[in-house]
Amino acid sequence: MKQLIIILYLLVSLSGARAQVSGDFMARSRHYIGVNAYPVISRIMGTDKMPSGAINNKTFEIFYKRQVEDKDRAWRFGLLLDYIHYDEKQGNDTLFFDRGWSFMYEEKYRGWAYYTGVYVGHEWQTSLGKRWLLGYGLDVKYLFTYDESDSWYGSSSYNYSIQRLEDVRVHNWGNYYQHQFYLNPFIEINFAITPYFIVSTGCSMSFVYSYNKYDSHYQNEPKRQFNTNERFHVGLQPFQRINLIYSF
Repeated sequence: MKQLIIILYLLVSLSGARAQVSGDFMARSRHYIGVNAYPVISRIMGTDKMPSGAINNKTFEIFYKRQVEDKDRAWRFGLLLDYIHYDEKQGNDTLFFDRGWSFMYEEKYRGWAYYTGVYVGHEWQTSLGKRWLLGYGLDVKYLFTYDESDSWYGSSSYNYSIQRLEDVRVHNWGNYYQHQFYLNPFIEINFAITPYFIVSTGCSMSFVYSYNKYDSHYQNEPKRQFNTNERFHVGLQPFQRINLIYSF
């Protein structure tokens, strides 16, 4: 909570001190295109875990910024895409017990999911020097998630005293739909390596409304089950972005 208050305080303070951006930092163009390199770096370093309230940080993100004429603010537009496939299996070897029976089980999970989203936002900018720029503002995002999965469970047990074999086989499958609407206040620090190449990072908060729908099929149930729920939550993403930006 303390971090959320600090972010809100900085945003309110900076909104009242919008200095004119000067120097060579953004004087050469009005168009900027970039990608968020954090997903690639986090996968290489093995730190690709999703914090609470975050969009899946494995998601590919490309964005475009258009500088307005007075040079101290810009419009932001972004696209988010991801696809995940998973195929997992777990089980145990046959176990023998004192009472004369053995047991073995196996579980399988298989499925795929995709994410797609768009956002639009506005950024105000304050010069921190010839090569440094502070950006802050608000993004409005929409994210759609679809997940389709199958699961299998099988077990076999054998009772040696009565010589009986019992098998259990269960197959469940389902679909999951999620609509998410985000308000993302953000702060970013930009550094111009060259007049045309910029690196930036920053942090943001997420105010998220989610609508979730589950369409489930259970082998032992005669009817499909439909469930829906809604959720609102707040999250903080500290430095979940490493942007590589090219100006033209």
